[in-house]
Amino acid sequence: MKIIHQLFLEALKASLQKRSVSWSFEISDLQWQQIFKMAYAHHILPMIYDAVYNCPAICRMDPEMLAIYKSETKKAVTVQAIKTEEFLRILCYLEHFGLHPLTVKGLICRNLYPQPDYRDSGDEDLLVPPDEFEACQKALCAMGLQKISRIRKGPSENARDIAYGRQGHPVYVELHPSLFPPDAEIYGDWNIFFRDIYDHAIKINICGQAIRTMNASDHLFYLICHALKHFYHSGFGIRQVCDILLFAGHYGPMINWQQIFDQCRQLHSLCFAAAIFQIGIDYLDFDPESAGYPHQWKQLSVNETPLLADLLAAGLYGDAPAGRKHSSRITLHAIQQPPSQSTWQRLSRGWIPVFFPTFQEMERQYPWLHSKPWLLPAAWYQRWQHYFSEQKLSLQISAGLSAIKTGVHRTRLMQYYRLIPEKHKKAGGLLDEDIYKFNEKKTGGNLFRDF
Repeated sequence: MKIIHQLFLEALKASLQKRSVSWSFEISDLQWQQIFKMAYAHHILPMIYDAVYNCPAICRMDPEMLAIYKSETKKAVTVQAIKTEEFLRILCYLEHFGLHPLTVKGLICRNLYPQPDYRDSGDEDLLVPPDEFEACQKALCAMGLQKISRIRKGPSENARDIAYGRQGHPVYVELHPSLFPPDAEIYGDWNIFFRDIYDHAIKINICGQAIRTMNASDHLFYLICHALKHFYHSGFGIRQVCDILLFAGHYGPMINWQQIFDQCRQLHSLCFAAAIFQIGIDYLDFDPESAGYPHQWKQLSVNETPLLADLLAAGLYGDAPAGRKHSSRITLHAIQQPPSQSTWQRLSRGWIPVFFPTFQEMERQYPWLHSKPWLLPAAWYQRWQHYFSEQKLSLQISAGLSAIKTGVHRTRLMQYYRLIPEKHKKAGGLLDEDIYKFNEKKTGGNLFRDF
């Protein structure tokens, strides 16, 4: 593991324990920059800064540089506090009008951190019952919020994800009719796991206010699914891992672990989830015993190192390095292919969507395609023209090669964690040692490169 990654994880662990690191060894300004750059990319700068600002090693850092990070930390914490206060006011307003949306992720996870406002939330997600969707929109407008965009299309107005905000204010609220896009080929069917969430909803106290949300088992499984969805695309970062670990640690006794284990089995994500928890055990002080972490998961022989390397390189949602977002077209295509296809067939055919995105993807970028679908080739041409006009040819080639290289690597990573369906040697042998005890020689050492 690189020294920067090691220091970053040590600082993150200290932050989760509400303590400071005690580094006294020499750390160069360049190394400090790299640590804080990672913190920026993963949206946890306040957490990292708070854990390191008192250590002896930081006294030798360039004061002007340190002052910049201090200023950015204060700004981030202040903005998040403002967003949290406004979101709580919004929830109180919706409750007053007899509306019952469920708050998911953001506020619920943030409340588990030692310093909640150190954990940034770009948006706040509300899962709204279908029969309340229109009323919820009207209530937000009555509060002075404005519709910003339709995030996801659907057959009707009440089947669309819609974002609301307030002019001159950082609050950003997303209304969701479902947890996953129902028409998504890969994860649209995941909504079936959450069909009864409103019946099993609970209330938790945050800042003296009762907040409606999913029960502990549903919420933890959703956090795992949400991470998996982003992993299928271009990846996710360490903050989502912290959310999962803190949630599991806090609500452990209330969680139906067998239910989550069985659900992960159905999604072929047992090894993926096990690797996340193993990262917590090895690096972030997750206590499996107090959380009630099931013995079945402990028995899986899973190497978390490749996943850790990938998520540290990913940034918050897989958008840190250039070309990584475009690589998702390769990984998504590979997942959708039948198990009978070879790895080469999956990867080679996956390059096509990089240059020729699907109609659905293009329609989001070029809305006029909705009424003129036969002009898809023209939209492709316009997309290429726009891209080539903005970047130099050398940068275009570099980004394209980077996307293909990353896509190939991450497809193999998904095979490594058995996320891509394959013909198993033994029918029903999901826990057989020959399936879940991985051999590094077969998967290739380059999964660990640059880590």
